[in-house]
Amino acid sequence: MNCQRCGATIDPGVHECPFCGLQTPAGAAAAQMAEMARLQNAQMQAQQNAFANEQRRRVAAATIESSATTAMWISLVGTLLCCSPMGIVGGVFGLRARSVAMKSGVAVPMKATIAIVLGLVGAVLTAGFLTFAWVKGSQDEETANARAAALDKKSASKVTAARLDHETACQLGESYLLRNGWDSRSGSQYSNIECPGKLTDSTDSAELEDLTSKYNSETLKVSVCFKRGVKWYVDRLAVGSCAAPPPGAGADASARDARVDSAAASASSAPPSYGRPIF
Repeated sequence: MNCQRCGATIDPGVHECPFCGLQTPAGAAAAQMAEMARLQNAQMQAQQNAFANEQRRRVAAATIESSATTAMWISLVGTLLCCSPMGIVGGVFGLRARSVAMKSGVAVPMKATIAIVLGLVGAVLTAGFLTFAWVKGSQDEETANARAAALDKKSASKVTAARLDHETACQLGESYLLRNGWDSRSGSQYSNIECPGKLTDSTDSAELEDLTSKYNSETLKVSVCFKRGVKWYVDRLAVGSCAAPPPGAGADASARDARVDSAAASASSAPPSYGRPIF
C-alpha cells in the first residue's frame, strides 16, 4: 500500500510510515484496541477498589458499632452507680467511636451519642458528689473543732483538780476523740458520743470505761486513759482496759528484753580479763 502522506510503498501491517511517520489504518486500529483495553482495565480496577472500600467500610462500621455499644453500656452502668468514674470512661470511649466514624466516612452510631451524653451526666454527677463531700467534710470538721473547743472551755476549771470527776473525764474524752479520731478515721466522722461507763481514778492516773460513739452503722466503744501532770489530760484511747500495754508496746518490750539478755549472755561467755600483763 502507498502512504497517504508521502506516497511511499509500505507494508499494510505496519502501524506508521517508516518514511514520514504517518499512522496507518492498522496503527489506528491497534491504538483503538489498546485504548479499549485500557478503559476496560481501569473500569475493572475501579470496581475492585469500590468493592474493597465497601468491605473496609463495613468492617469499620461493625467495629465502630461494637465500640459504641461498649461505650454506651459502660456509661450506663457508671450513671446507674451514681458518681462512678465509669460514666466518664464510657463518654471518652463514645467520643473516640464518634471520631473514628467521622474519619472513616461512616455514620456516627446513636449508641456513641448516648454514651457521650451519659458520660457528660456522669462527669457532672461525679463533680457534684466530690464537691458535696468536700464541703460536707469541711463543715463536719469545723463543727467537731468547735465542739472540742467548747468542751475544753467547760472542763478548763476542773482539769487542775486533785481528783478527776466523771463529767470532766467525759468532756476530755470526747474532745480527744473529736480532735484525734480513731483507727485512721477523722474525729469529725464520729457522732452521738456518750460516756455510760464508770470512772476509776487515782492521784496520777484514771480510766473512763465505755466511751461510745457512732460511725455510720458502726459503734465504737473504747476506754479513755488519763494521766495527771500539771493538769489532767488524755494519754490514749484503748480497746479494753488501760492497764493493757498499747499496741506494739509488748513487742518493743520483748525486743528490748531480748537485746538485754543477748548482751548479758555475751558478757558471761567472754573470757575473764586480768588487766594488762606486766613484763
